[in-house]
Parts: sequence; structure tokens; C-alpha cells
Amino acid sequence: MTDEAMTKSIRVAVDAGSGDHAPEAMVRGALAALMQDPRLSVCLVGDLKALAGTLARIPESASVKDRWFIQSAEAFVAEGGGAAWAVRDSGARSSVAVVAKLVQEGSADAGISVGNTGAALTAARLELGLMAGLRRAVAGLTFPFAPRSFVLDVGPNVEVNARHLLGFARLGVAYVRDLWGTVEPRVGLLSNGVEASKGTRQIREAYRLLEASGLHFIGAIEGGDLVAGRAEVVVTDGYVGNVVLKVVEALAGWYRDRLVEAWAERPEIAKWAGMERLLSETSRLSDATQYPSPPLLLGVNGIFLLGHGRSGADEMATLIERAAWVVRKNTLGRLREALTD
Repeated sequence: MTDEAMTKSIRVAVDAGSGDHAPEAMVRGALAALMQDPRLSVCLVGDLKALAGTLARIPESASVKDRWFIQSAEAFVAEGGGAAWAVRDSGARSSVAVVAKLVQEGSADAGISVGNTGAALTAARLELGLMAGLRRAVAGLTFPFAPRSFVLDVGPNVEVNARHLLGFARLGVAYVRDLWGTVEPRVGLLSNGVEASKGTRQIREAYRLLEASGLHFIGAIEGGDLVAGRAEVVVTDGYVGNVVLKVVEALAGWYRDRLVEAWAERPEIAKWAGMERLLSETSRLSDATQYPSPPLLLGVNGIFLLGHGRSGADEMATLIERAAWVVRKNTLGRLREALTD
């Protein structure tokens, strides 16, 4: 990749109407990202009055005022709302759908939402369309405990069939080849046992399809294999993937807090070999901003990143920076090439 590509001017559209801390976290995160990258601009999509008021309260906004923009959205999809709200027949547009539309028409190079994942998937699929030959888009993420394992799906697709899982595997392999340069990524199917006879009917059928796929399929893997990093690409449905991810994050946070408490009660343990490294590692595992790769929606004709609904300003800044990185790396073009080979 050339230096010119990595300094390319990028515009990122951000759903500032969704998430637990909207619009404050989105605005502060956008400003932080803008101050870090002079070749970046951000379009904040949401309630114009709320966005303008938030920007006016933050002095830093004046220093980058030529690189942030706001655009109105007439509706918002709550975390518990139906995905069908992503595009409304009445003409009123949800913030996540407006973000996807900006990407589709070329007004933004990438879109981000930390709101309802089902709505984000629906909006991206309807506005951007699916890549040729694909049945579903899928959210993939590098697994916190195994930084060379890419897990998909981690949220949006809670109900899938075997062919969907095969499509997830093909997307994951194409992405991992580009991300890490792994020529033949190992593909594992997450199940409750390593035998082909284990798992639900969909899992057993997916096992047979993956065996015949020509991919480097190593068979079914269990939760412990996922943590051990036995496969570069781990395939599951969004229900299981999301539960696994959140349990891991919660456990890492729990251990981090216990370590901090122990350190405060007995300062002498700071001298123990590896104590500081262990604390740093558990903090990383519980912090989505430190994951090795962005939570990317794969399979749609555009760059769209997802994030936790609880994301604060730091998480939003990281998502924006990573969206720009994915665009500059030409990940979308490389995926299209890989899927047509």
C-alpha cells in the first residue's frame, strides 16, 4: 500500500442518533478523530438542534469546523426497536438509513452505527446491496482472546441456515487473507463438540457443506478451541457469536477489577513478575477500542462498521479512525476481487 493511499482524504458518516450516549459520544469522538487525522472529515447524522448544541458546547469544535458537517434524520431506531424501522415507507428516514444512503451515493466513504444491529444490517443491505453471489451480510470481529482468529457473525444474524454459514466462511476467508496475508486460513465451525454429528441441524448441514467447499476446513471446534486460536476463521450464528463475545468481555472486565482491588489492598504484589502485564492484558480484553481489527459488516457494497451501544467518545473516535483505515486499505475492492476469483 502506498503512502499516498494511506493519506487519502476520507469522509465518514456517523449515526449520531443511536447508542446509549448519543449524540454526546459521537460528537466528542468525531472531534477527537478529526484532530488526530487532518485528512479526515465527518458527517454527523441525527437531530440538527441537538448536534448543533453539543458542538457549540465543545471549544475544540471550532478548530476543525471546516471538517465536520451535520445532516438531519427524522427518525431513530431504539436498541429494542424493529429492524424494519431502518427504512420507513412514509419517507421519514432513520439516522442509520441516512448514513447508509450517504455511503451508497458516494457522499461518504464509510458509515458507522453503534445502535440497533438488526436495523444497521437492514439499512446497509437495502441501501448498499449485497455483493454478487451472497445471501447475507455478516458482522465479523477479531476475537479478543485470540488476536489471529476472526469470528463471524457476532450479532446481526441470529437465525441462519447452513448456506448462510458457508457464505460467512467464504467472506471470512477473503477478509483474513487480506487482513493478515494468510494464504489458506483455517476455518472452524463453532459447535458443542468436535464430532460432525454434534450441534443443531443447521450446524450439522453446514459441516457437510464446509467439508465440500474447498476451503481449509478443520472441522467443528468448541469454545476452548476458539480461545486457543485453533482457526483463523470461526463461523457461527449471530446469537451465539454475540453471547460468546459479551461473556468474554465481561469476564475480562471482572478479572481486571479483581486485580485492581488486590493491587490496592496489597501494593507489594506490584513486584510480582508479570503482574503489570497481566493487568494490561485483561484491560485490553475488556476494551473494544483495543481490538486488533474493526467490527466490520462484510458482504455489502460499501464500508460499514458497527459498535457497542454503550460506546463512549473513545470508542467512537477509534471506530472513525478504523473506518478511514479500512477505506484507505481498499478492503472493499480486495474483497470483491477475492470473491470473484
